[in-house]
Amino acid sequence: MDEASKQEFKVKFAILTVLLDVVILLIAFAVIAFFLLGPELNLIVSALLAILAIILGAYFWRVYRRDKAWLEARKEKRETE
Repeated sequence: MDEASKQEFKVKFAILTVLLDVVILLIAFAVIAFFLLGPELNLIVSALLAILAIILGAYFWRVYRRDKAWLEARKEKRETE
């Protein structure tokens, strides 16, 4: 893999790592909000955080599959050379 591809891979990996961390934090905050907030807010806030986690998780999965295909294409290109 050439230097430009390595740098691009590092950026893609960093973005995926941050996205996954945010999804995990949103799920954790949803659970914490469900148990710690008052009865009038716990369902609303935890549901909102859970919905955000699902949306961001779907976006993460789409980006992950795109980046995995990019990496596989680079691997196949390198093997043919």
